[in-house]
Amino acid sequence: MNSAFLSYIKAIIAFSLIIVVHEFGHFIVGKLSNIEVIEAAIGFGPKLFKTKIKDTVYAICGIPVGGYVKFLGQDPLEDIPMEKRKVAFQFKPIKQRFLTVIAGPLLNYITAILLLLITISMGIYFGTTQIEEVITDTPAQKAGFLAGDKIIKIDGIEISEWDDITEIIHKHPEDKIEFHVERDEKVIKLYPTLTEREGMGFLGIAPVVEKRRVPFFKALIMAIESAIKISYSFFAAILMLITGKIPIKYARPLSPIGAVRIIAQTDITYGIQSFLSLLGGISIIIAIGNLLPILPLDGGHILFMIIEKIRGKKVNPKVMIAVTNIGMIIMIAMIIFAFYLDIFNPIDIFNLK
Repeated sequence: MNSAFLSYIKAIIAFSLIIVVHEFGHFIVGKLSNIEVIEAAIGFGPKLFKTKIKDTVYAICGIPVGGYVKFLGQDPLEDIPMEKRKVAFQFKPIKQRFLTVIAGPLLNYITAILLLLITISMGIYFGTTQIEEVITDTPAQKAGFLAGDKIIKIDGIEISEWDDITEIIHKHPEDKIEFHVERDEKVIKLYPTLTEREGMGFLGIAPVVEKRRVPFFKALIMAIESAIKISYSFFAAILMLITGKIPIKYARPLSPIGAVRIIAQTDITYGIQSFLSLLGGISIIIAIGNLLPILPLDGGHILFMIIEKIRGKKVNPKVMIAVTNIGMIIMIAMIIFAFYLDIFNPIDIFNLK
């Protein structure tokens, strides 16, 4: 079977699992909160298989992307019989409703950290103290640095890794500093005068990189830090888009078709490690995207719970339905636009400039 075809199948399964994980978060916390689940499905569209266990219908649907969970009383206008109100979503205390709603994004976020932990544990590339490239017309070239040189000391400070080099260089814009360099089994001294870039010192060298295994706890810390950076970048991009600092064409929405395409191409081009890392990033984006304060997204429900808590009473269900309908119109328009772009102007990572 064609390897590219297998990558697309793998991408469909992986993307679907991210959505299923999100819905499973809602499902499991809802069950623990004694909220009746009417239906839990993998996929969308016509049901290929279904079975009912107690009060819940479990189904596998014909469109194998994502899934959904439907709770009793999820619709604020739903007429719930008195005997069923103790297990209906809308009649549960705010704490239980909040935990049920937040569980989806939270489980996505935890999954993302686990995926990033796996990829980092597989080994990451570190810069060494040996020079791979000397950039032309830079202080490094003018001072006589050569590819293959190994930096062992800067201004009397012993060097053990690339981060030591960058830390010292960045602290000395416009300064002349002393480098001890190992070349052809001899140690020589070079005296570049650094230039300044964005307020930091600049030399003009690139390191030889090597892949190293990362201890578990260090990898876990790095995975959490990476998840935080992805989250920050996503929020920053949304803010820049709202304020007009980046054009809409650089923040195009992605449909499931586009997401699957990028995931598959990443697997084809860069392999399993980048594939899993990308899935981690997408899981974070799905988590944060669902927390945007727009109904029917999770963030919209949380916003109305906060309003309910402040007011001391529930928001009029008709108001919630109206706001939900507006949100649905916006989301459907964005989804249609995303499908249009992904069909007629798809992102192709093979040809990114």
